[in-house]
Amino acid sequence: MGGAKLLQIITAADEDVVKRLLEVYRESMDDLAGNFESPAEMEWAYGAFLREFVRRPGQLLLVEQGQGHWGSALRAVEVQTGQWFLEAVETNPRDRGKGWGKALLIHTVQELERRGAWELFSLIHPDNGPSIAAHEAAGFSATERDPVNGWGEREDKCVLYALCPVARRERTSPCT
Repeated sequence: MGGAKLLQIITAADEDVVKRLLEVYRESMDDLAGNFESPAEMEWAYGAFLREFVRRPGQLLLVEQGQGHWGSALRAVEVQTGQWFLEAVETNPRDRGKGWGKALLIHTVQELERRGAWELFSLIHPDNGPSIAAHEAAGFSATERDPVNGWGEREDKCVLYALCPVARRERTSPCT
């Protein structure tokens, strides 16, 4: 994976955190830019969203840090006790292909297992090979379940990938 990587749980979204996450999420933010009057307005709105997100119980903002910068990030939302939806799993464009996403997912699984997770799930577009590979390397499997996100909304263009830590540990069938 090239260099030591460490999971960090973000508990406050100050200006530095917002700036660093904007770097990780730059491509997604560029896609959303047309919805705002200016880049400054978009950054302000994103900062406000993050400050609220990290304050809520059952919501975690996780980043993979190494060598002084953040390479990957995701948001985890506890849908019900022990069931976590992972969203916005992204890697900084300059860090792609270096194991950042895989490390983030593996470390996130370990952290959520410590918190009693019985299932983790994520929605992935079938054309997103790197995300599929990172999720599979962390133990996730494609399911036949409806592609419904953590808020109950269908995302028909995606496939639901899931991991059940207990089943994996006991070597029984994966989540389906």
